[in-house]
Amino acid sequence: MTAPDGAGRRSQTEDADIFAGLTFAEDFAAEALKLPRPTDRPVPDADRDGQKWRGPDPRLPDQVAVRLNRHLAQGRTRARVAAKRGDASGLAAAQRRIEVATRGLGLTSGTWWSRTSSEATSLAQDALAELDAAWGSG
Repeated sequence: MTAPDGAGRRSQTEDADIFAGLTFAEDFAAEALKLPRPTDRPVPDADRDGQKWRGPDPRLPDQVAVRLNRHLAQGRTRARVAAKRGDASGLAAAQRRIEVATRGLGLTSGTWWSRTSSEATSLAQDALAELDAAWGSG
């Protein structure tokens, strides 16, 4: 249906033609690929609400960064669940997972921009090996 004022809106038929043949996952992936990685910022720290938040090392290989981020997200989820349940051992394990993932991403243990690219990659791969050994491939 077009807008009565001719504002240039597409009709539902035109939308259907554009997205015909795409599954939801393919459509979502197509949109996601247009977005820059969050690490593609010109400064090493991001200022949010007056606080400095360090961004992950943008020099890390994409596959390593994705797997480290997956471990980080799963660790944060498990920490939240363990804290809600009062599970001290589960919380400690989740916090360890978060610590190792953040170290691998360059978020902790010194500034990533002071390391060489090969040192950063080696640190990330070591962290990923530790995470995979303890918690599986994420």
